[in-house]
Amino acid sequence: MLVSIFSLRKHYDGNITVFLIAEQPKWFLELLKILKCDNIVLKANGIRPLVRKAMLWRDSPYDLTMFLDADTVIVDSIDEYFDKIEEYKFCTGEFAEWKTTGGTMRRRINSFKSIVPDYVAPAIAYGKATNTGIFGFTKDAPILEEWEDVTKRGQKVNRIPDEVGCQMLLPKYKHWLAPVQWGVSVKMSQPHHTDNMKIIHYHGRKHAGDWDLCDVWKQQYWEMRNTYQQFARELEQAMGDRRFARYIKTINRDVTIVTAVNPQYLSKLKNNYPYWMKTAGVMEYPMIVFVNGISPDDESLKFLNNNVKIIPWDMKGAESTRELMLTSFVLGTAEHVKTKWWLKLDADTTPKEGVDRKYGYILAFPEQAWNGKTVIAAHKWGYTKPGKFLLALEDWADGKKEFKDTKRVFPDSEIPAMKAQKRYGHPRIASYICLQSLEFTKTCARLAGNKLPIPSHDTYMWYVAARLGLPIIRHNFKKRFQP
Repeated sequence: MLVSIFSLRKHYDGNITVFLIAEQPKWFLELLKILKCDNIVLKANGIRPLVRKAMLWRDSPYDLTMFLDADTVIVDSIDEYFDKIEEYKFCTGEFAEWKTTGGTMRRRINSFKSIVPDYVAPAIAYGKATNTGIFGFTKDAPILEEWEDVTKRGQKVNRIPDEVGCQMLLPKYKHWLAPVQWGVSVKMSQPHHTDNMKIIHYHGRKHAGDWDLCDVWKQQYWEMRNTYQQFARELEQAMGDRRFARYIKTINRDVTIVTAVNPQYLSKLKNNYPYWMKTAGVMEYPMIVFVNGISPDDESLKFLNNNVKIIPWDMKGAESTRELMLTSFVLGTAEHVKTKWWLKLDADTTPKEGVDRKYGYILAFPEQAWNGKTVIAAHKWGYTKPGKFLLALEDWADGKKEFKDTKRVFPDSEIPAMKAQKRYGHPRIASYICLQSLEFTKTCARLAGNKLPIPSHDTYMWYVAARLGLPIIRHNFKKRFQP
């Protein structure tokens, strides 16, 4: 419900009333208030929820009401629906282009034969199946009293009496049957149903599943959770929702996302950040942004979510802006990251459209990246530019006691090539996407002291791991992400 309301507030600033039954948690009521919702507490009275749905017209405080199931996400303006309610007095929605003549719907309609026998044939002949997850009415809509009556009697013969009861009455009363775009089924939808999509309906607790449209719900969930961090602990409770319980257990990585930005790269970060917030493997985790040349409270950074920590970054002795910013990914992360792993994303890293999902993106690492032994998992790369950086690192490591029992990474026969070549070819990593162990990062920071031996984060980190013989994963991320 909170995700539904959170999404609704992006497209609608009018009155919202939540019907409650029984006592609710204090945090839930507080968040409803933050979302500018009123609430009405109803007596339980042993009434089944789906029966109560057909009775809510009695309790609505409005002359004109649009009802939304809690398992909906609103993705566009709903103003047109209110116009239709005013014009037709009663509105409901077409379900996934199902037909009343189809086997499932025909059986549902026939189940009401003992309740309203004269309505069965017209209901089958009506043609289009309805779903009452979204409906609207005026207080004087002629259909309402009979819908309530038929639903109450129909609960004895069908488990969804509100929906089938409504189906039985549509041929009899004036109404607007909203097209499928007003309640796109998470499971039964066809590709063209999402054209001009207004509302997604996750009927039957399917919001945290693996259907394409579930990506939209998950993105809204994490945006809400990041926005209202004071309720993060409560918002991860499963509350009896088994699919959500399974989903939230997969978000168990102890990870911080890290990026860095200066005025020259700010537009790139601003462009890519919304894509990151649609990327599974990124949107779930807290983020650190190291900034140089921008005040942390500058208006230009207001696009970042509440779970982003903005840290000013500067250092003495940097010979270039590049060196300054890249050093933040060693010395800065070692100081400020508190999680077991951290994930570097360059500000100009962009996910590619349509590779994995229609409504989102996935950033996934091989499972062995999380085994506690791998120190770096990053994009595979094939050269160092310039090659002399490697010679500088070899000489630097030779002078460190921590490397006294290690061998130089490259044979002496390669020294002339490394000196001469601007791009010295060898297998290594590039860090535009790079998962690192914090423990390893702290080792690298300690070895570097106040300044990296070369002005390159990924070359330095790769070299230390290679010299110490520590496990590295080289993975192809360019299939899904463009640096």
